[in-house]
Amino acid sequence: PSDIETTANLKRLLGRTQRWDELVTVLEREVLAARETPARITLLEQIASIHRDKRRDLREAAETLRQLLALAPTDAVRDELCDMLLTTGDHIEAVPLLRERVRGASAEREKLVLLERLAQTLDAPHSDLAAAYEVCAEILALRPKHAGALARMEQIDERTGNVARLLATLERRAELAPRPERPALFTRMASLAERQLDDVDRAAEYYARALDLVPGDESVLDALCGMFDRRERYEDLA
Repeated sequence: PSDIETTANLKRLLGRTQRWDELVTVLEREVLAARETPARITLLEQIASIHRDKRRDLREAAETLRQLLALAPTDAVRDELCDMLLTTGDHIEAVPLLRERVRGASAEREKLVLLERLAQTLDAPHSDLAAAYEVCAEILALRPKHAGALARMEQIDERTGNVARLLATLERRAELAPRPERPALFTRMASLAERQLDDVDRAAEYYARALDLVPGDESVLDALCGMFDRRERYEDLA
C-alpha cells in the first residue's frame, strides 16, 4: 500500500481505538507536510474537533483554532474561538474578537446580546472597568431602559468611587423606577451628595424631590434636618 493508504489506515485504527493523542500527532505531521491551504484547513478542523470533543481540552482546541483563523479568517472560526476563550477565562484575548463581532452584527438584537457579553467580560476581575462602563452606555443607546446596564454602571461607579457619575446613573434609575422606589433612591443620592461630594445644596434638592413623592415622611425629614444640623445651617431648619 502507498504511504497515503497506510496513513489513512493508521488514522482509522487510532480513531476506532480512541487513541486520540496519537491521532492528533499523526494529523499534526500531515499539517506540516501539506502544501495546499485547503488541505491544511481540513486537517486543522479535524484536530480542533478532537481536542474539543474527544480529549476535552479546550485550551489545545483554542490553540488549533488560532492557527485555523490565521489560514481561514471566517466569522464561524472567529466566533468559535471567541466562545472557547470566554469559556476558558482568556478574557483579554476574547475581548477584541467580541468587539469585532459587535461591529459585524447586523440585527439590533444580536448586537445587544453581544454587547451584554462584552460588558460582562470587561467587568470580570482584573479586566477593564472603564471600557465596561462605555459598553453599558452603548447598550443604553440601544435600550434606554436596560436595567442590567444601569445596574452594572452603578456597581462600577461604586467600586471605583466615581460618586459624581454614580449620581447621574442613579438619577437615570430614578426616572425609570416605579414611584414607590423613588424616595429611597433620592434619599440615597442626597446622602452621597452631602457626605461624598460635600454638596449640601444638591443634597437638599434630592431630599426635596423625595418629599414631593412622600410629603411629611418622617425618615426623609429626619435625614434632611440631621444634615442641616451637622452643617450648622440652622436657618434652613426653620
